Amino acid sequence: MYSVSTEIGNNLRKNTGFAFIDVAFTPGYAFDGRFFVGVPLTLSNELFRTDGVQTYESNFRMGISAGYNILSHDNGIVSLSAAFGGSVYTQYHRSLYYDLCAKWGTSAYFKPLVGLGVRYYQSLGNTGRDRLCLICRRVPSRYGTLFAVRVRERPAIPVARKPHKEGRPQR
Repeated sequence: MYSVSTEIGNNLRKNTGFAFIDVAFTPGYAFDGRFFVGVPLTLSNELFRTDGVQTYESNFRMGISAGYNILSHDNGIVSLSAAFGGSVYTQYHRSLYYDLCAKWGTSAYFKPLVGLGVRYYQSLGNTGRDRLCLICRRVPSRYGTLFAVRVRERPAIPVARKPHKEGRPQR
């Protein structure tokens, strides 16, 4: 199973300018329809403001995520997830991240999941500071993703066979 999501975030402290826009692809596995794990592969565009100078950096992050579907029924879904990861390829700002997010979706015709959470960035060098960010996450469709793994199988309908007429060979 997999999930594709977009994320935007902003630093909770006004005095440090930092924002990010992410696109994440998360292959994973769902155990029992409620518990799931995944490996988020994220392309991130991080925006920095330092001493009035605005810069940006593209970043590739990889991590581990786990979650639990609290409610999963025909009318919607509510899910909690946590993730941990770090910079794999970056030019200047190497960091680890810790992520907590709640997601929910409805049973409308188009079934997106929307999430709200927090992410903590721990800087691994002297080029940046640790940051606590508010994130908003959107998963375009809950079918085919990690967050809606409930699959129903319909029972097989027995086919009634016509009785044989006497004298005709059975095929």
